[in-house]
Amino acid sequence: MFARADILSFCIKLAAFSLFLCSGNVNATSNKQALQCSTPGQCVGSNLIFEGGIETKQDCHQKCKDFNQDECKWFTYHASQSLCLLFSNCANITEAGCDSCITGEKGCDLYSCGIQGACLVIN
Repeated sequence: MFARADILSFCIKLAAFSLFLCSGNVNATSNKQALQCSTPGQCVGSNLIFEGGIETKQDCHQKCKDFNQDECKWFTYHASQSLCLLFSNCANITEAGCDSCITGEKGCDLYSCGIQGACLVIN
């Protein structure tokens, strides 16, 4: 059969390989984590380029993605008012004055599961 030392050696190599795989996955997702996505609050002190009624946060985000080439970089969605605000920059995000606001960057994934660190993209 197998010697105890062989089994132990195999387990150590398997653990090292698993860490290697996991570290690759963490690095692959770190670019998305650098973006601010679905952040509670609203952009303030920023350049507003669009304001209009939109039904969902995803629709507001899509409006930013589709807006005048690269002009839109950020969006804020006021859920209680179904209001979408698009910005060319976002100087600051604050929750003051808007409990139902969600702000994000254009480069974020459109759909996610809503659990920090466990996102799911639906194509």
